[in-house]
Amino acid sequence: MSLHNEYSVASYGYMISDGIRGPAYVAAMRDAIQPGSVVLDLGAGPGFFSVLACQMGARHVYAVEPNEAVRAGPALARENGCADQITFLKALSTEVTLPEPADVIVSDLRGALPFYRQHIPALVDARQRLLAPGGTLLPRRDTLWAAPVDAPAVYRGVLSGWGGNDVGVSTEGIRRTMANRYIRPSTDVTADQVLADPAQWGVLEYATLEETDHQADLDWTVTRAGTCHGVVAWFEAFLADGITYTTAPGPRQAVYGRAFFPWLRPVEVEAGDRVQVTLSANLIGDAYVWRWASCVTSAEGTPKAEYRQSSLSGAVPAVEPQRRRAFDYRPQRSESGEVALFCLTQMDAARTVEQIAQGLATRFPEQFPTEQAALEQASNLSARYGL
Repeated sequence: MSLHNEYSVASYGYMISDGIRGPAYVAAMRDAIQPGSVVLDLGAGPGFFSVLACQMGARHVYAVEPNEAVRAGPALARENGCADQITFLKALSTEVTLPEPADVIVSDLRGALPFYRQHIPALVDARQRLLAPGGTLLPRRDTLWAAPVDAPAVYRGVLSGWGGNDVGVSTEGIRRTMANRYIRPSTDVTADQVLADPAQWGVLEYATLEETDHQADLDWTVTRAGTCHGVVAWFEAFLADGITYTTAPGPRQAVYGRAFFPWLRPVEVEAGDRVQVTLSANLIGDAYVWRWASCVTSAEGTPKAEYRQSSLSGAVPAVEPQRRRAFDYRPQRSESGEVALFCLTQMDAARTVEQIAQGLATRFPEQFPTEQAALEQASNLSARYGL
């Protein structure tokens, strides 16, 4: 299952040209792919890694990607003389069955962190159903790290101008909402902004991983005075023996960036202060809900600040949809759901799209006052769900 549905071909090009990610994946593929290997390129985009796998000796590559960018793949394969070695599948990997097991699965479905949309369920499913016994997964492991940071520019970006004004308008409610957002900052976080030694908060072993959710308790002792604005998190990827890369704060930023969990208010800290954070990620539907509970105390144990935050509180328009994803919620079909249900039940390989549209207009005259409106709806649903 690829998760880059919003990516364009240009976006994939930017990922391929990244000087940190790209060379590491090329080296790991060269190590894993043997002459005659069958390769699954999971989240293939336009198929760059698929072509590369063929050049490394793969007998056949299955390039799986639901994004429209995959339609550029056949031309890329023809240009490189390997069109007959690659099968491009525009689909979610969970909906795919391969005619043969893959010896190697190459995947890169992360965001700023590996807990990104359906990345983990997709990789677990592919490992269980599509990988040959003893096959190789790339990556093999992601190690997760985090540290408190002094990052005023990043924090200003989080607030997006809602930090206050000089005309007397109270914006505290919106400010709190903005400060509950987990973001990938556009402003880089550098190593000299880190206020304590990084702490490891998880290891994802993809050969055995089953759980989609994660929670960890983090504990730091501040090493220098500063203003703590929140916690930055990153990952270190282990692709193969001796082949790794990291997205840690430093002079070079990988294409993924880093994740930033802001605090409701910045806190002045001194060397010796203690920062404790419980960080949790819970997959609900196609998105992760993040929660971070933070406590800051002085070296003597005096409380300085305590915050409990959630990404649910940072996305007011999304709160209701997230509530409807809860396991104990009792859903009822909406009017648009009734429309979709009607169309889907009419897709029986006997009726044409035009006939389905005519039935749609008759069944829902207020929603589809014109034949063209009904036809567009039926056509869209047919393109998405029809065979």
